[in-house]
Amino acid sequence: QTLPKDDACWYGDHYRAAGGSYDIYVLFVEQALELLRPGGVMGFILPNKFTTATYGKKLRKLLADHKAVMRFVNFKHGQVFEGSTTYTCLLFLQKEAIETFWYGEVRDVEKVKETGYLEDKGIEWAEIKTERLTDEPWVLSAGPAYQLMEKLNTFPKLKEVAENIFVGLQTSADAVYHLEDRGDAGEGKHRVYSRALDETVVLEDTFIHPLVSGVDVKRYRVPPKQQYILFPYILTDYQAKLIPEQQLADMATLTHAYLLRNKATLESRERGRFKDKQWYRFGRTQNLGIQEQAKLCVPRLVRSIQAFYDEDGEYYLDNVDVGGVTLRTEDRDTYLYVTALLNSTLLTFYLQRIRTPFRGGFYSCNRQYLEMLPIRCINFDHPADVARHDSMVEMVEEMLRLQKEHAEAEALKEDRRHDLARRIEWLDRQIDALV
Repeated sequence: QTLPKDDACWYGDHYRAAGGSYDIYVLFVEQALELLRPGGVMGFILPNKFTTATYGKKLRKLLADHKAVMRFVNFKHGQVFEGSTTYTCLLFLQKEAIETFWYGEVRDVEKVKETGYLEDKGIEWAEIKTERLTDEPWVLSAGPAYQLMEKLNTFPKLKEVAENIFVGLQTSADAVYHLEDRGDAGEGKHRVYSRALDETVVLEDTFIHPLVSGVDVKRYRVPPKQQYILFPYILTDYQAKLIPEQQLADMATLTHAYLLRNKATLESRERGRFKDKQWYRFGRTQNLGIQEQAKLCVPRLVRSIQAFYDEDGEYYLDNVDVGGVTLRTEDRDTYLYVTALLNSTLLTFYLQRIRTPFRGGFYSCNRQYLEMLPIRCINFDHPADVARHDSMVEMVEEMLRLQKEHAEAEALKEDRRHDLARRIEWLDRQIDALV
């Protein structure tokens, strides 16, 4: 993005690895491989991001096509260089087709730094078939986790069983459209706090909908309605159309008046691009019509994966903060089953091995990584499979009931909330063990 445009265009025409908003190191890898004589060997110290990032897709394909990887050492989140936060790998290539390569995962960074060479005590190794490498993100593991990861990689991915994986609404003016609950005002109206005006206003219920942010999503628990989004659109068959201003004024006088008070702010977005008859529209049109579908809701940034089932499609999603997942079936039991899988320690284990963490131990669970999660599909002709599935669904049903009771008891500070919390914790362990 910081290269001169002419240079970037030239690289795009001359290098296979130049794709998307790439880091320029991918060009050096390609050029080095090109310069090698047959059988020649090279090694680079690199960021490991190319193995999973979208911009690394073309480089991954190049290396896979050549079957050139002979050794790959991943430091994961271990910090190699003092004074700089980097996620490092060592990539060794040979210019000949190699059938297997050695993958090393650094477990003790300090041990490796102390000795200065790659010894067995600091690194766990696995020999992997080169055919495993494609342009898809590289999901690799070594040591005790290797066999488990190999098994999980045989299952279908979430993207294969999902109808859609999408993000929330991008208003480009959240201070205007995102509102905090201040209670029912009666007669089809609601009190809400507006950050844009720094005051509480009363709006008609017609165009406000419950909003869920990443911090609201907890495992299995439908969140309380504490936030709302003002949504000036009409939905028909999951298609959203901006309501004409006069119709909005006729249907919801208070809502129209609120938007008028914020008109200058809304028109000034993106250097005046919204200064027209549709000045109150959202900044982006993506996913406007699908928010009211039944869906699984998953936060983008997690320490462990959290998901809840929005069965009635009540909740609208907050920008890129929360992802929504709809499945290729409307079957409720399937949604409950996948909810249990997403909330399991097993899938968090998997996520932590395909994604380098941010500081604080947080992992990105956006679409790119969410869609890669393995989903064990049920063979409904196999009685034991069906029995396990039915048992899991039954336990998730019980979990949803207990979570609802606990939320009610917590709100009233009833003593039974402590017993309910213990039962939830016990049931959670049972579901997790079955997964």
